[in-house]
Amino acid sequence: MELVEVSLSEMSVLADYSWPLWQAAYEPGILATDLSRLLWRRSYSKTALEAAFASGEKTFWVRMAENRIGFVAYRLEAVSRQMRLSKLYLHPDYWGLGLGCRVLQRVSEVAIEAGATCIDLYVFRRNLRAIQTYQRAGFTVAREELTDLGDGVIYDDLVMIKTLE
Repeated sequence: MELVEVSLSEMSVLADYSWPLWQAAYEPGILATDLSRLLWRRSYSKTALEAAFASGEKTFWVRMAENRIGFVAYRLEAVSRQMRLSKLYLHPDYWGLGLGCRVLQRVSEVAIEAGATCIDLYVFRRNLRAIQTYQRAGFTVAREELTDLGDGVIYDDLVMIKTLE
């Protein structure tokens, strides 16, 4: 397994690639289809991905034997010495093989090399598969957080953190 940085010119490809992975992760058990599409657009449309890239987020293809099997993204906050993991998706064919934990281990190594003292992330409270993966990788729940997006849409998240040594 390797991580290969996604270039700005690949954001359209990433947007197209992300939609079926998003659907597999959230529909129908966690999000209704209409809400799923709305939330996907906020972070995974080409425009949203380009804005994240411009703000310093680094995104990587997760590859295995030259095949894309997912992607991961993070941003290092140099002042706070903290890394924010913003995206981690694997194709469903690769779920349950320990690859999510391997990706998280590599991200942890990058964070340590960059001088970060911790990694934090937000995860939908009902996304039990992801929460279990994060816990196996050493993350703990720091707090629960509700974020009102307006129009009756509320993110119901757990904020998880991993302290680095």
